[in-house]
Amino acid sequence: MPRRARAAYLFVLMHGCFGYPLRALATEGGGSDYPLGYATVNPGLDPGSPGFNLLNGASLYTASRVNNGRGQSAVPGFHLTTIVNSYRLGYTIPDGILPPGWRFGIQIVQPFIYVSSTSRAGNTTNRSQTFGNVDLTVAPIALGYQHRLFEDGLLAAKVKLAITLPTGKQFTSSGSPTTRSYTAVQPQFGLQISPNRKVMAGFQAAYVVNTLNHSTGYLSGQELDIDYIAAYRILPDLEVGVNGYYYKQVTGDEQFHRPFRGGNFGRAFAIGPQVRWILPFGGLTFKWQHEMAVLNRSDGERLWLQFYMRL
Repeated sequence: MPRRARAAYLFVLMHGCFGYPLRALATEGGGSDYPLGYATVNPGLDPGSPGFNLLNGASLYTASRVNNGRGQSAVPGFHLTTIVNSYRLGYTIPDGILPPGWRFGIQIVQPFIYVSSTSRAGNTTNRSQTFGNVDLTVAPIALGYQHRLFEDGLLAAKVKLAITLPTGKQFTSSGSPTTRSYTAVQPQFGLQISPNRKVMAGFQAAYVVNTLNHSTGYLSGQELDIDYIAAYRILPDLEVGVNGYYYKQVTGDEQFHRPFRGGNFGRAFAIGPQVRWILPFGGLTFKWQHEMAVLNRSDGERLWLQFYMRL
């Protein structure tokens, strides 16, 4: 495999780690412009408090296999380690401008990524490392609504439109791209309910519509991701719960206007624990997500550390 093609093949492995990993698998590269498992912290409470706010999300993803469409290991000698650190800066307009309970904001997200990957072809072991900024996401519309339930409960919902732009580097010195080279539009809907201060359950659904990659003639299929959380506050400032995501590619891949390898439909389900500390100025969340039932994607483990603060 030529160096440039091999590098592209290996880079895609990083994409499933932050929703941004194999060009021969689901979507172009087997990844997504949406960060799978990201929105498990108050998925309906968005945008945040009035004014500026910052959400920093760091994730570590490791995988020792890539599954094909039958759930079988598809890449010999495969191993992947990906570290992603993303910064989301948001602004929410002051309360009182919109009717009571409504909030409106805008957001921008810039991730940075480090990838180390290994695979084997015959007697040859291919290794790749890369680092760089990946594609920028902007959310020009983030509209939320909050309604008090009972004495101390809450119902919260949000709708958001996010757009990922191909602003990452085309190739690093190692030859690996840090951009998906096309735009993706992501309408999102989030809902959460708390019958009281201790119990909370919610989800966010994101639908990803990918545009054509003109450099490769590849059109990735449309995708659905559902992040979920069910949590219980065991102390006034400590919440524990179960989190994860369900990912499903809804339409097939195409290249040069023809179905590519039967559509390369991707699928994954993840579940794991989540712990959140509520701080006076924000919050700190640790979570683990174990993947299973994976098709046409890498199959691994993801650790998150997310920090939110009002500026």
